[in-house]
Amino acid sequence: MSADRVVPLTPILVVDDEAPVRALLTTILEECGYPCLAVADVAAARQALRQIPIDLVLTDRDMPGETGIDLIHHIKAHHPETGVIMVTVIDDIDQAREVLDLGVYGYITKPFTRNQVLITVENGLRHRQTALENRHHAARLEVLVRQPTEALNEQLNLLRTLLDTIPAQVFYKDTDGVYLDCNRAFEEAVGRPRGAILGRTAADLHPPEL
Repeated sequence: MSADRVVPLTPILVVDDEAPVRALLTTILEECGYPCLAVADVAAARQALRQIPIDLVLTDRDMPGETGIDLIHHIKAHHPETGVIMVTVIDDIDQAREVLDLGVYGYITKPFTRNQVLITVENGLRHRQTALENRHHAARLEVLVRQPTEALNEQLNLLRTLLDTIPAQVFYKDTDGVYLDCNRAFEEAVGRPRGAILGRTAADLHPPEL
């Protein structure tokens, strides 16, 4: 592992119905400074996720009752900032692809080695950190875009109010003679609402002789 590895402040949640597997994963992770919490089934994992923040979950695929797939769907729906790594005895490309398509951060096959677990966990934590940074960056960009947009909308609403208070007919068109906007006085003169005027030309609104 790299010296600048990511160590979560919250425990890594290990979910596996086999006690020896839970103990081995916990030992490997805690020896490298990763805090851990181990549970035997999906129901206990749901409870743990409700009670404390969890950065990363290592879950078995096939367990009695709800499966690791069920847990992944639950996490994606209710704890989207929590990353997931699948741990399974199944070494099948199609099933691995199915799991990866769900958005998990890694895939560990049993029997696993210490290095395999540590490398996959470190990569998963880095993946989660990058995803969070991208999400926060996108949120900041949205705010930066929304602020001038809201100010522009306020100016447009003010312009709309001013235009509609002018008793004279006001309109403007593009270079093809298509109406782009008009005020209420023009609507009344034409006898049509704004929605029926915009996007049309004078020839569309009036008889040919006029």
